[in-house]
Amino acid sequence: MTTADQLHAEGYARGVALGRAKALLQLVTHKSGWPPSHIIDTVFNADQEQMSAWLGRILTAKTMKDMSGD
Repeated sequence: MTTADQLHAEGYARGVALGRAKALLQLVTHKSGWPPSHIIDTVFNADQEQMSAWLGRILTAKTMKDMSGD
């Protein structure tokens, strides 16, 4: 893999992660109102495994605590 290919792949992965974070925050906002800044920071810093878990739970969660799985 060339350096250009690697940079492209990294940029693509960051773009996908950003898109997933924005989608999750849009769903949270629609369901519960705008989340506090610490929740926004947590979402944007989450790994993809955690993001997938949250995206799966948002449909049935009644509260932010339900979504977190704690």
